[in-house]
Amino acid sequence: MSRADDLYKLTCKKILEEGFSDEGMDVRPKWADGTPAHTVKKFGVVNRYDLREEFPIMTLRRTYWKSAVDELLWIWQKKSNRICDLGSHVWDEWAGEDGTIGKAYGYQLGVKHQYKEGMFDQVDRVIYDLKNNPASRRILTNIYTFQDLHEMNLYPCAYSMTFNVSGNTLNGILNQRSQDMLTANNWNVVQYSVLTHMMAQVAGLEVGEFVHVIADCHIYDRHIPAVKAMLEREGFDAPTFKMDESITDFYAFTKDSFRLEDYSAFVLGCTHFNFFKDTFRALLPERVRLLDGADGVVSRLMSCVEIPAEPSGVPVRFFDSGECVESARLAQLEACMRRLDLMERIE
Repeated sequence: MSRADDLYKLTCKKILEEGFSDEGMDVRPKWADGTPAHTVKKFGVVNRYDLREEFPIMTLRRTYWKSAVDELLWIWQKKSNRICDLGSHVWDEWAGEDGTIGKAYGYQLGVKHQYKEGMFDQVDRVIYDLKNNPASRRILTNIYTFQDLHEMNLYPCAYSMTFNVSGNTLNGILNQRSQDMLTANNWNVVQYSVLTHMMAQVAGLEVGEFVHVIADCHIYDRHIPAVKAMLEREGFDAPTFKMDESITDFYAFTKDSFRLEDYSAFVLGCTHFNFFKDTFRALLPERVRLLDGADGVVSRLMSCVEIPAEPSGVPVRFFDSGECVESARLAQLEACMRRLDLMERIE
C-alpha cells in the first residue's frame, strides 16, 4: 500500500471517529436537491509526504492525475482565470457570464508587485529567489487577497505555498483552509507534489518533503458510505513518477512532461463483468487494480434512500423488473448473489 493510501485511511478514520458534525448548523454548501450539505470535520490536519521515497498518489481508487496537473499548470503557469484555458470542466459551475472565475487563483498569481530588484508576479518571484537567494525564509505565495475576495466566484481553498531550501533540498508546505476528503484530497496532494518537483528541477535542487496543512478537513454526509467502502480496500505499491529532466524553464512544462509507471486499473463497467472477476484477476498483472462500478452504484443508492449499511429489523422485499420476487425465484437470485459475494472477495 502506498504512503498516500496509508495517510488517507488514517485521516478519514480520525474524521469519522473523532470529528465534529456540523449537522443542525447553517451551512453554505447545498446538494443538487437543495438539501444542506453537512460535514464531519477534523481541525488542523498535517500530513507529510517524502517525495524522495515515493510519489504520493492513492491506489485505493484512481486519481485523474493528468487533469490535476492540467489544472495546476492553468493556475501556476498560465496564471489564468478563464475556464476556456483549462482542459477539464472542473471549474465550469463557478464560471461567470464572462467565462472566468473572477479574480481568483491564477489571476492572483499573475499580478505583478514591486520589489527592489524590479517587478515580479508571485510565481516568477519564487523562481528568482530559489535561484538567487535559496537561504531566504520568505519564498512563498499567497492568493487569499482580501481586497479582491468580493470579486472571486470561489474563495481559494489551497491558498498559500511556502518553499524552503535545506542544503540542496527543496521542501514545500501547502496551506489549505478547507478540504473535501473524498473528491479533492489526493487531487491537491498530487498537484502540489508535482509543483515541488517542477520548482526543484528548474532551480537545480533535489526534491525533498511536501507537507500538507489543512484547517478544516472534512467528509460530506452523503460521501460517508463511499469513504467507508474505501477504508475496507487494500491498496498497491506507489507507482514510479517520471518527469522530463531536460526541462529547466518552468513555463516549458506541459502535462505530458510527466508520467507514472505501473499506475493502472481495469474497470468492470458492465454489471455481468462481476461474474468474471476471478478470470480477470488471473489474467491481469497484480499491479492492475480491478474497479467495480457496482460499488459506486450501491453507495449512491444507499445515500439517496438514506438507509444504513446494515439495516436491522427492517422488512426487505425484492423486485425483479417491477415484479415482486417469489420464493423460488428468490432462491435463484440468492445463488447468484453467493457467486457475486465470492467475486467481491477477490482483489
